[in-house]
Amino acid sequence: MLLVEILEGLKLKKGVSFIRLSDGEGFIFREKTSFFTEEDSLNRQRHWWGRELSESHEASLRERLFCAAKSADLLGIPSVYRFIRDHSDKTRSLKQSLQGRGLLSVLSAIPSIDTPNKLYTDDKANTAIFKDTALLNYLNSLATKTILITSGREDRLAGLFENKSKLNLLHPVYLYLERHCFNNAKCIIANSNMVKEQIIDTYNINPNKINIIYNGIELKEIDYKKSYDKLSKEFSISKNQSILLFVGSGFKRKGAAEFLQIISKLKTKDIKAFIIGKERNIKYYQNLSKKLNINSQVVFTGPRNDVDDFYSISDIFLFPTHYDPFSNVVLEAMNFENAVFTTSKNGASEILDEDFIMDKPYDIRVISSIDNLLSNKTALDKEKIKNKKLSKLFSIEKNLNITLEVISQIE
Repeated sequence: MLLVEILEGLKLKKGVSFIRLSDGEGFIFREKTSFFTEEDSLNRQRHWWGRELSESHEASLRERLFCAAKSADLLGIPSVYRFIRDHSDKTRSLKQSLQGRGLLSVLSAIPSIDTPNKLYTDDKANTAIFKDTALLNYLNSLATKTILITSGREDRLAGLFENKSKLNLLHPVYLYLERHCFNNAKCIIANSNMVKEQIIDTYNINPNKINIIYNGIELKEIDYKKSYDKLSKEFSISKNQSILLFVGSGFKRKGAAEFLQIISKLKTKDIKAFIIGKERNIKYYQNLSKKLNINSQVVFTGPRNDVDDFYSISDIFLFPTHYDPFSNVVLEAMNFENAVFTTSKNGASEILDEDFIMDKPYDIRVISSIDNLLSNKTALDKEKIKNKKLSKLFSIEKNLNITLEVISQIE
């Protein structure tokens, strides 16, 4: 009868959400109960994904899963049999086993996700629904969106969702318009090699049509004393403190969480780290800095009109972005004599030496590199001067002249 209701609901396009919770899902609620520990959570991450997740990724994932469980129409919960089976070892209590703590965590959290119209069942419904791929195929054909989390065999599930778009419904329209524009354009200007390669790979565009012109910025001069006098009063900066800087709005994509994680691992402790930018979920990052025990070293300034002053007093600009075609902040930081680290997913990394390019947002190699620079003033000053000189090649005037030259050659 239950399966009939689910199928009828999908046919009528009502949509039915079925979430199955078992001992593994106890990690979703580990902040809401004392049963499931942090080590349990790491164990599950290694088991499910083959690696440990960053704190920001884990927190985001747990929040989304919690909301999904709370809004589910049907919730599958551990049966009595699970408790009997997982407590068969009488030499220890249920709470002493990973499965036991997971089961207890799930059950203790049920009141926090209960809603008046929610239906409950045990593992039998999950077994019935996922028994064969024929039923899965039918459910999938009725659904506009399918999310499947299962430990079922991959060979039985292969190709099941190959016709489902992972993007929003307008995405094919955007792709069509972009492809049409690129195909009909006489000349395409990309602001990095990375962007050029993406255009070629995505739209099969002739590489000869694409010109690379890096971004340009307004070049400025440093007034360190003026900037230091102003900011040291506002933020109690001591003369010997090293300054690290992050500038960007939209913290998740720009890598603010990874910035904090890297700061927390530095051996150099006499530092002040500034995070400048607008972020709707700012409390998450403030709480993360507390969890990492670096809240006394980190300052969240919010949006500022005097970013140049921060560039002026900063020693190292760390920008662990997940993706950026070409970040102007990298050029700006270089122009104000900062040593700069960013990821290979930033087009601006193409103008940096390899030692300053991170393979990923949380690249542990960068930790020792930053510590070495902060402990070696001669090396740090040399890098600052080099970057200042390099930044002069990327003026807005030069960018404009190159762009006009390319346009003038179009027949």
